[in-house]
Amino acid sequence: MTGLLIAILSAIAVLHLIWALGFNWPIRDEIALARAVVGVKGIARMPPRWASALVACALFGATLLVAMLANLMPVSLPSGLTTVAGWGMVGVFALRGGASYLPVWRRHQEACFDRLNRILYGPLCLLIAVLTAAHI
Repeated sequence: MTGLLIAILSAIAVLHLIWALGFNWPIRDEIALARAVVGVKGIARMPPRWASALVACALFGATLLVAMLANLMPVSLPSGLTTVAGWGMVGVFALRGGASYLPVWRRHQEACFDRLNRILYGPLCLLIAVLTAAHI
């Protein structure tokens, strides 16, 4: 399961890096891409590149944290610190995944994003939370 979690986090990080570099992928039209991956009602542009780069860095950091929790790389940090960081990661992804189903959040989203959020993004975040918790 460690390899699966690292692959998922790395793939999502690379996707954000692609956006940070200014590429509209996998949807070429910027408006359609923004509506599918950001989803705020009325959005017409992708977020600034620096925002995508920041998310990519956070996701690569999460990948490293999972590798540390799984003892795949040496850690020079106190074990308690990696444990706390791991639980923080579980909390972030669990909250993000759970929020996908809250009516208060859903009513402020584009229809395309809402659909993808319920069938892909939300469940993926919950899976990441569960798989991370299994490593702590």
